[in-house]
Amino acid sequence: MNFPCLHVKQQVSWKIKINNKNLDLTRQVLRYHHYAYRTEQTYCDWIMRYIKFHGGKTHPAQMGKIRIDAFLSNLATHDKVSASTQRQALNAIVFLYRRVIANMGGTHLLMAKILYGCDLRLMECVRIRGKDRTTLFPQAIQTDLQQDISAVFSPLDRLVKNQ
Repeated sequence: MNFPCLHVKQQVSWKIKINNKNLDLTRQVLRYHHYAYRTEQTYCDWIMRYIKFHGGKTHPAQMGKIRIDAFLSNLATHDKVSASTQRQALNAIVFLYRRVIANMGGTHLLMAKILYGCDLRLMECVRIRGKDRTTLFPQAIQTDLQQDISAVFSPLDRLVKNQ
């Protein structure tokens, strides 16, 4: 299936670009659960620090317990933060994994990958049209997108053929 509206550049590795746009989904979940604005800011800061600590090239969904332990150990040994500060960082990371990443699947997971991989804002991803601006599209998620699109259009194709 060809997608001319998406300007796809092959040979692009899936890389996280650390900026505030990538935390839109986390902010949405925090607001849905009525967390305080200051908690939202703090959690997003800790999540950004966690991702940056590991080079910013791996999506948090692909990192595990060992990487979390390494980050928290670095906070305690290198940055010499207090136990309560370390616990706050842990709470932010646990929130990310339990409330944001664990609840993603199907289309939502694909949208998160597009947000990170294409450096889109949340509403740009929701209203994806492909004509607003040109961006890189990671080859790693191209098959996921094709499967998602075919899952939507297959029933429509069958309906049109039957009429």
